[in-house]
Amino acid sequence: MVGEVLQSRTNGACAVRCAGRRFSSRASTSLRRWRIDAFTCALAIGVLACSSSQSGPGGADAQGGAASASGGASAGRNGTGNPSGQAGRASDGGAPGAEGGGTGTTSGNPSANCSPWPLGKLFPFVGPFFYGPDPGPCQTNDGTYTFSYADGHVQSDTDNTHHLTETFTWQTDRLLASSVSDSLDSYTYSPGSVVIVTTQAGATPMTQTYRLNSAGYPLDVSVDTGAGAQRWFKYGYVGCLLDRRFETDATGHELSPQNEEVRYIYDAQGHVLARNKALYDYGCWQGGAGGAGGIDSTVGCPSWPEKKLAPFVGSLFYGPDPGPCSWTDGNTVRTFAYAGGLLQSITNSDGGSVTLTWDGEHLVSSTETTSAGVSVTTLYSYANDSLTLTTIRGTYTAVTSYHLSPTGYPLSREYVYFVTENPSTISPLQTTTYQYDNCRLSGSMYSYDAAGHLLGLFPANGTNLIPYPAGTLDYSCWKH
Repeated sequence: MVGEVLQSRTNGACAVRCAGRRFSSRASTSLRRWRIDAFTCALAIGVLACSSSQSGPGGADAQGGAASASGGASAGRNGTGNPSGQAGRASDGGAPGAEGGGTGTTSGNPSANCSPWPLGKLFPFVGPFFYGPDPGPCQTNDGTYTFSYADGHVQSDTDNTHHLTETFTWQTDRLLASSVSDSLDSYTYSPGSVVIVTTQAGATPMTQTYRLNSAGYPLDVSVDTGAGAQRWFKYGYVGCLLDRRFETDATGHELSPQNEEVRYIYDAQGHVLARNKALYDYGCWQGGAGGAGGIDSTVGCPSWPEKKLAPFVGSLFYGPDPGPCSWTDGNTVRTFAYAGGLLQSITNSDGGSVTLTWDGEHLVSSTETTSAGVSVTTLYSYANDSLTLTTIRGTYTAVTSYHLSPTGYPLSREYVYFVTENPSTISPLQTTTYQYDNCRLSGSMYSYDAAGHLLGLFPANGTNLIPYPAGTLDYSCWKH
């Protein structure tokens, strides 16, 4: 989890502030069993999951895209820090060689002319998500903790050591909730403040109250642990940049000695490069990664036809024909049938089949029937910038979401599954991103014939229809 260590002043143990939300937890060897009724040491710092392999109930290992950035990078960039402000100072180890460093300037309230702090970048923890041109950090420099994103908002943070993932729920630009294991944070907004209540079975709820100025900059936070203890913290700024966070007494006076201070340092682009010894990496947002780094690699490309978006990403768009005629791996043969330029069915030589239902140019459902007669249906739903597939397979529900560019190109694929009757069992979010070169999917897994057909299929609905990348595609039935 994302966090900053907080030393308890009552018993000398530690408390954890996770993702700007939690301030304490009980010791656990796995970090999965969160508790908020005692202060203990369990620091974890998280940042963007750039995984490329999707797997789980209802889904084959669907490898595709580049392990780089979430396609939502180009969205949600509605504010950055003032690049002319003084840089924060590194302390407690800091970041050697980082841009900025000590300025000798006393920090205080934000300058009066600062641009508004976007609400969508205030949480899950204060600092890294507001500053710089990108949605947030990708990972810690050592790769131990990662973040995943969609539509410019962080969707999860993962502790890769303990295999623990926290997921976030958004409503437009407001973070409404975050959950990990059996702990839930609920966010409530009002003018000038945000209240976060942490609940967990068997524990007293904890409440954090953030006070914001008129431009949305956090000024201070009070923490009621629910066990009769209360703590207070302030945020200090140099210009429009967050410089430090420190603990105070109830009247707002800084405590001394200051065991809870967090210092912020920035790189040349304005990203938060470090919080004390926690170093962040933003490399996944570099240009060319499917809308990342402010560069959408599909700009100038022709629109991706809606009728060629599903059921398979890539193969049905590229080339002059509606799609492939057949596929084989030397043992199994799958034959594709079309009508009106739309794929209608896939027949497997082992007796299995897939039938598809269309509403105009939109695929609305596909039903796969195995040779043993077992059927599974996938439903397709569309929005202006997304395509979502829902498949119920046995006791599990799998949900696959594609984020699309303004011209309809898939930029990222996000996959989760859960026990259908118990959605709280949701799996860690898995993300694949897509890169483009001259309007074509790029990377070692994609190749094309002379006519422009894609010579590989990607199982967009999370099933084993075409076990990519094995096998050969044939388009010869379209020759005249």
